[in-house]
Amino acid sequence: MIRAVSAIVLVVACLFGSATIEAHGVVEQVVDMVVQPRGDRLLVRLHVPAAIVADARLPHLDDGTLDTTAIDEPLRILGAYIARNLDIQQADDALMAPATIATVNADRRSVDVDLTYSINPGTAGISARLNAFQAVGQPVRTNARFRPSPERESVVSVTGAPVRVLFDPDAFETVQQFVARGLQAVFDGGDHLLFLFGLVLAVRRARTAASLFAAMMAGHAVAIVSSFLWPATTAAWLPALAMVGASTIVIAALQNIVGARLEWIGPLAIAFSVLNGFTFGNTLVIAQQFAGSHREIALVTFLVVVMAGQLWWAALMWATRTWLDGVGVPQRIVTVVASGLLAHSAVHRVVDRGHAVAQTGSFAAEHALELLTLGWVCVVSLAVAVEAFRHRRIDGPDPLTTAVQA
Repeated sequence: MIRAVSAIVLVVACLFGSATIEAHGVVEQVVDMVVQPRGDRLLVRLHVPAAIVADARLPHLDDGTLDTTAIDEPLRILGAYIARNLDIQQADDALMAPATIATVNADRRSVDVDLTYSINPGTAGISARLNAFQAVGQPVRTNARFRPSPERESVVSVTGAPVRVLFDPDAFETVQQFVARGLQAVFDGGDHLLFLFGLVLAVRRARTAASLFAAMMAGHAVAIVSSFLWPATTAAWLPALAMVGASTIVIAALQNIVGARLEWIGPLAIAFSVLNGFTFGNTLVIAQQFAGSHREIALVTFLVVVMAGQLWWAALMWATRTWLDGVGVPQRIVTVVASGLLAHSAVHRVVDRGHAVAQTGSFAAEHALELLTLGWVCVVSLAVAVEAFRHRRIDGPDPLTTAVQA
């Protein structure tokens, strides 16, 4: 047992030591957008950097600024192009082409576009296709402010692929959205599936498995709610937490191979559930901006769907394992082979997360891998000591050592 746990120490140390990369930053191009319903009119104003509309072929001067002497026609074409890509809808119906005014901003490096649409009175059901811009070698972010009244404002910030955003959804629309987001989080092949798979391999009694599954769901719930309440703190630590969470899968797989006792599996399962729960919580924190004024409904919906999805996966895996036992598949062979594959997949995840930690660029991040390695070595070394002490108390002194001393 001591040799096996010592091997775990070596694997973890090598694993974290290999996950090193230099930090670097990426500059985003930002599109600012304001959406204001006013009776039967919808006013949309965009501030667009010229760098992300290179296809419009706006004339430039030698210093890189826009040439305002011959830009009227290109601006007209650009305004129509932006309106078409926004594809603003109300209640799933596309709005008629807007009145468009495009002008060069005072900095002469960006363009302001004003769009005026005719809409049905009211703010319900208004949506737009955001982030439909591309910049060569640079990511683009769209910050959209929806102002249904002078007293109210909601902010949506998106990056990456274009996405349709529904401004100010009602409660039912929020539930629909976050049922879909919760299902996607549960079924996207995340770390929780790997750990559940390893847990099913390790536990043979249904009552024990049910207790561990319940503890894991409780850990997930606590972490998700904590992320919702303190999003900034969680986000700052998320890369490191995700890396440690993936490393627990490696430890669990090695525990399965060496046949660790249940006393070590339970604490590891609880630790993993809390760490992995912060990943689910971060998904909720990023998505809650799409809930408008119904963020509490989004939290409850997401939490219920994630818990139900976890329970479904656990039941499916347990039923599959029970079926394999019934057909006479050798348990030890299945455990060792499957745990080896599990550890291999988890190792790649740990290295990827290590890269993400290093890319944050802070002093703490640059040394996080070494600190986490030392932490894991201390934890597993403690497990070695406890296990050795336990065997010494049960088995008594080594007869060979006693004979030599005599």
